Amino acid sequence: MPASGLGKKLKEARLAKKMTQAEVVGNFITRNMLSQIESGAAMPSVKTLSYLAGVLDIPLSELMGDSDGHDGAPDSFQILQEAKKRLYAADYAGVLILCETMPDIIQDELSALGARACLGLAHAMIEKDALADITRLMRQAIQYASQGLYANEALAAECALLLNQQATRLGQYYLSLAAPGLPDTQKTAAPADQPEAAE
Repeated sequence: MPASGLGKKLKEARLAKKMTQAEVVGNFITRNMLSQIESGAAMPSVKTLSYLAGVLDIPLSELMGDSDGHDGAPDSFQILQEAKKRLYAADYAGVLILCETMPDIIQDELSALGARACLGLAHAMIEKDALADITRLMRQAIQYASQGLYANEALAAECALLLNQQATRLGQYYLSLAAPGLPDTQKTAAPADQPEAAE
C-alpha cells in the first residue's frame, strides 16, 4: 500500500475511535512522526505499523497488504516473512529475488535482509574463487546496508573489508605473474574467473 493510502487509513481509524494523535502515539513514537505518517510524508517501519495497528484495532495484514487481497498476490507482510525464512535457511539467492519486489512499506526491512543475503552468498562463493561475483555482491550489499531505517554501518564495513581482501588477493596473483622468479610460497593461485598466465 502506498504511503498516502496507508496514512489516510490510519487517520480514518484514529478519528473513528475519537483519539487524538497524542493518545495514539503514547511513548512509542512522536506525535510529529504520526502526523507525517498520516499525511503520507513518511512510511512507518513494520514495528511502528504493528504498534499502530494494535492501538487502532486494525489487522496488521490489512495495513501491510499491497492489494485488495482478491487477486491472489502476496501482501507485504507475507513477502517479509518469506524473506526471513529464506535467510534463516541460507537461501540467499531466494532472499535477493524477494528484495527485487521491494514494496515501499517493507523497503527498510528487505534492504537489511538483502545486505545479509549478499554477504552470505559472497562467503559461499569465496571457495569457488568467483571474484567478479563476489565483487558484484559486495557492492550490492553495501548499497542495501547503507539505506533505510535499518542502515547498518558495521555490515557495510564488513562487506567493504571482504571486497578489499579479494582485491588484495587479486593483486597478489598479478604480482606473481609479473615476477615469475618469486619463490612458490609467495605465489598466489589464480581466481577461478581470471585467466591463467601463459607458460
